[in-house]
Amino acid sequence: TVTVTVQDLSTACISSGTAVNIPAVPASPAVPTIVTAPASCASSGSATITNYVGTQTYTFTPVGPTVGIGGTITGMTAGTSYTVTTSNGSCSSAASISFSVAAQLTTPVVPTVSTTAATCLTDGTAAITNFDGSVTYTFSPTGPTIGAGGVINGMAFGTNYTLTASNGVCTSSSSTSFSISEQLTTPNDPTIITTAASCTTPGLATISNYLGTLTYTFSPSGPTVGVGGVISGMVPGTSYSVTADNGSCFSGVSTLFSIEAELGSPVITVSQDTSFSLGESITLTASGATSYTWSPATDLNVSSGPTVVATPEMTTLYCVVGSDNNGCTDTACVLLTLVIDCGNVFIPNVFSPNENNMDDELCIFGWECLNDVVFRIYNRWGELIFETTDPSICWDGKFREEYVSSGAFAYTFEGTDMNGEIIKREGTITVLK
Repeated sequence: TVTVTVQDLSTACISSGTAVNIPAVPASPAVPTIVTAPASCASSGSATITNYVGTQTYTFTPVGPTVGIGGTITGMTAGTSYTVTTSNGSCSSAASISFSVAAQLTTPVVPTVSTTAATCLTDGTAAITNFDGSVTYTFSPTGPTIGAGGVINGMAFGTNYTLTASNGVCTSSSSTSFSISEQLTTPNDPTIITTAASCTTPGLATISNYLGTLTYTFSPSGPTVGVGGVISGMVPGTSYSVTADNGSCFSGVSTLFSIEAELGSPVITVSQDTSFSLGESITLTASGATSYTWSPATDLNVSSGPTVVATPEMTTLYCVVGSDNNGCTDTACVLLTLVIDCGNVFIPNVFSPNENNMDDELCIFGWECLNDVVFRIYNRWGELIFETTDPSICWDGKFREEYVSSGAFAYTFEGTDMNGEIIKREGTITVLK
């Protein structure tokens, strides 16, 4: 607003002032400032008006794009150059500098991998079916390489791999997981071990490299194989061969093998069981073999031959082992039972507590009808080392949990018979080691 006065130049008089309003010149909007971002493997390039004002109107040349919140420009055609002006309804800005955006970068297609199964002759294989020689392939985990036509080399059997393709700028997504298997295992040729026939069993054949997971086929058919590779069902004298398979691959044929029939054993006949009195000798005979060995040798005149004479001091089971010309044996036994009149107490005068299961204990005989029995044993210094009132208990040759030394030991025995008569025995016992 300004005040206007008028002056008469002839009189120098000045009028009173009059207020006059002068409108301001409208301001033009600022020229739009454009920032562009390059294209990527995931999206096209973009453009933004950095000094965007939401109350203004933006006009693009050529037409097509629009501007949204924050100044983001949409609807641009990649590779086309644009300018933009803005208007506030009264005035328009000058045109912006020319700008454009690039199209999204090309990403290689995801590799497609085909695999072939392993066979009895070859390993499994893998190849890229959409192979492109212009891209670079990367494996995870690392190790494999690409050969001609997309054939994949250097894979570890049983390892799962994925694969990406790169053109130097963009990389594809990972392929589906893939793996290959090693060449199928062909079973080893069965190895056969045979053992000779024995006196009691026929010969035996065994697959020494037997595996329970394999199937074995015999020629001619008939035999079967069990735990540990033992072959059963063979006909002695027949030659066989065998192959193995694991359900996929077959072994070669084994060498021919056969077994012998059982040799057979002699049948030994021996004297019948009998009883005897102390001091009596009994003749024992055996037949059915070519050689004979008797045991125990205690109280025998000889321990070999078809006829022996026994003079035992206690009930004894004598056994004889007879052998034939093949070395086959049979065993027969005869029991000689000592008969002692009740009250006719018998105490052996020697025994050998050496844990060989022969005369290892000193036992009393003929006490069964006696009462109030007391049995004592003393060492050479008169020290009591064993005592029992139960005559069925035998002395094991120990004193204070230790075996006594070899030598002579005194004993006393006392008991009462059914008539009330006291029976006493005294003597010495020799301990042998």
